[in-house]
Amino acid sequence: MTRVLMILAIFAMSDPEAPDEAEPKATIITGAIAAQPTEAGFEIQTAKGKIAVAVSSDTSVTVHEAVPLEKVPPGTLLAVLGRRQEKVKVPGGGPSLPAQIVQINTVVAVEEFSPPRISDDQFKARLKWIFGVLASGGQHFTLDGTNMQIGKDRLVLAGKRADLESKPLAKGQHVRIEGIAADDKKQRRLEARSIVVLASQFPAKEYEIVFGDAAKN
Repeated sequence: MTRVLMILAIFAMSDPEAPDEAEPKATIITGAIAAQPTEAGFEIQTAKGKIAVAVSSDTSVTVHEAVPLEKVPPGTLLAVLGRRQEKVKVPGGGPSLPAQIVQINTVVAVEEFSPPRISDDQFKARLKWIFGVLASGGQHFTLDGTNMQIGKDRLVLAGKRADLESKPLAKGQHVRIEGIAADDKKQRRLEARSIVVLASQFPAKEYEIVFGDAAKN
């Protein structure tokens, strides 16, 4: 009997369906890099003070820039938050108005961009994330053949992944960091999972859309 109880105890201890420990919750911070980064990391100046940021070979870095639409190469894959207006028939038998994308809130051309969920206000305005390939002709721009109601000077958020070894980070850059807060009583510290170098020219309101902050408000 004692042997049976011991076997049952062993099985209970090694239950494959036993829940794992919860993963640490990710933290997101934004601010300016306070000093020239080293291989180990850097300090970031936030509204609540300085935070030490540790980087590793697992840390991903994306560098953003704001580019006028007219300078974005044709054939670029874009993500557009807007409303698709279907073709409209004109009363009296006149030529129909072609389908177009209107109420464009933001345009993104960032590698591996994963759009956030639509906010309640965006849903009420019938806005959606629309993906397609950019083409241009004169003053007109299309996305997979559908006209976009947009000007040539509209800023597009472009971005590419960067290798830490190429030293893409520098003092003064504004960054958005996602990571895990380290258990350190002596100083506030964050182990960075991903770092985004923000484009200073890109509108803050549009950044709220891109990062999904608009859906959280």
